Amino acid sequence: MNGTTLLSEMTMGYAGNLSHNATDGASNTAQSSTVSRACALHITYKFAFTGCIAGALCLLGIVGNVVAFVIFTIGRQKSVVVIMLRALAVADSLYLATYFATESWYQIMLYTGESFSCCTMMRLG
Repeated sequence: MNGTTLLSEMTMGYAGNLSHNATDGASNTAQSSTVSRACALHITYKFAFTGCIAGALCLLGIVGNVVAFVIFTIGRQKSVVVIMLRALAVADSLYLATYFATESWYQIMLYTGESFSCCTMMRLG
């Protein structure tokens, strides 16, 4: 299943819901077309921003946190500030990795129609 097939299935569901509520055929067609375009834009923007841009920022943030952790580890200081900054780098990396795995990767797989892993399948239920 690719992104186009998924998109058409999703828009058909929205269009089908509208067909039961519309009173005449002309307004039904216009509403279905409007909903289809809105749904397509929503899916595309969600993929572009959540999947691509946020995913790239997560990966860049993880790299930056690893560099910061290494720099703070190389220093011989054992002050509370250095320890807290290392802990912050680890916590932030864990958060970014979790966001990437649950949000960004999910949107990329959903848009491309690839198979989901176990973690992303739990979000569908």
